[in-house]
Amino acid sequence: MSCIPNAYWPIIFGLFLVTTLFVSQTDCQRLLEYEQILVVLSFSGLSQDYLKGNFLPYLLQLAESGVMTDVGVQPVFPTKALPNQFSYATGLYTETHGVTADVIYDEKLDRVLNGSRETYQSNPGVLPIWILNEIEGGTSGCMMWPGSEFSYAGRSCTYHVPFDENTSLLEKFTTVQSWLADRRNPPNLIMVYSNELEKISNIYGSHSAEVRRACLDIDDNIRHLLDGAGHWSLRRRINYMILGDHGSASVEMESFLNLTKYLDGIPHNIYGRSAILQVVPEKGQIDTAYQKLKQAQKEVGHFDVFKQNEFPGRWHANHYRAGPILLLAHYGYAFQDMFEIIEEYMDKYGVKDFDYGIFGYDNNITSLYGTFIGIGPYFRKAHRLPYMQAVDVFPLFLHILGLDPTRPNNATDLRQEVLKGVSIAVIAVLITALVALLIGAAVALYFFIPNEGRRDMIVWS
Repeated sequence: MSCIPNAYWPIIFGLFLVTTLFVSQTDCQRLLEYEQILVVLSFSGLSQDYLKGNFLPYLLQLAESGVMTDVGVQPVFPTKALPNQFSYATGLYTETHGVTADVIYDEKLDRVLNGSRETYQSNPGVLPIWILNEIEGGTSGCMMWPGSEFSYAGRSCTYHVPFDENTSLLEKFTTVQSWLADRRNPPNLIMVYSNELEKISNIYGSHSAEVRRACLDIDDNIRHLLDGAGHWSLRRRINYMILGDHGSASVEMESFLNLTKYLDGIPHNIYGRSAILQVVPEKGQIDTAYQKLKQAQKEVGHFDVFKQNEFPGRWHANHYRAGPILLLAHYGYAFQDMFEIIEEYMDKYGVKDFDYGIFGYDNNITSLYGTFIGIGPYFRKAHRLPYMQAVDVFPLFLHILGLDPTRPNNATDLRQEVLKGVSIAVIAVLITALVALLIGAAVALYFFIPNEGRRDMIVWS
């Protein structure tokens, strides 16, 4: 039933049009204001096991309120830092982006690569997320992320801090807060990398008291970052993605495999670090070296030897930079390169007969799985995935940042599993605002109607 005079319906219709125009304008302003910010925090050595082991109580609390994985994140092969960090940034396996290890011998360049520009740019068609964001009009800030110090396709990060192992996590996060507070050109993408946990795990073992303290430091600093992320209007736009690239195995000295004698008399070089080594014999000696190492595999055991064309397909690692011969220790073992490394640990850090943290193993080993946590307005609440792969975070980056979703990648599209339907949320807000404004207009109109008009109202149904 309605008791509004017929004479006032044109006025109400006019108010409706004005209100609709107002809401449309508000919608545009809101969408601009609602531009999402993505902050990616990546910690080398942050295993899923550390969440389960109560090493990170605050982080676990965040994970349970947002999105996390039950088993963890399967790293790309090899389970090393640089290959996985670049796979996060590109959504590609090592066979495509070419970052096949932390230290690489490139036979085409005839050079050892240790994080230089050439490490990341063997494939000129591969562009990391911070460059894609800049190309499409965004502003990127990279804090010591591997490969971010270099330009790609003539573009670079707007904000960048080069790697410095002496910079504390607190200092890194303080700089991030200053970037977020920059009103002139605030970044909509921030990527932060830390290798401190991995380094401590290497020296003292993956479940040592030192590792526990390092985890608690990460926990405290993440709390500090989130608590200090600016005004609430900024905080409600920030999405955090917290990643751990791989776990590690604790290995005693008794489990080091010494293969030196098997390559005696064969000119060769060995690159990398346990649990995976790249063996490069002189030309004409590859088959001889390979047969000697196959003999060692039978006699010593606890490792596998591959020629490049023998790599398992599931590794997606068949790249010329990974050959010509690859040694891979079984979980819980390492090679003779560790004898020299632990001498350095003993001299520099005073460690004595500890377990040592080793990584680089087969990426099918679940205890090596990394971590994924997503929190913020774009992420679902209190939701768990069984597991995901390292490359799977890339489409999430694209979606949150509003970038071209058709970029080539090797990922499984998990957007429906991980992210909310944000467009639906915005529509709901707009409908609510429209209804509220219409009700307000009707109430205001009622009080502006003269008493005579009210007496002349007709009642119809």
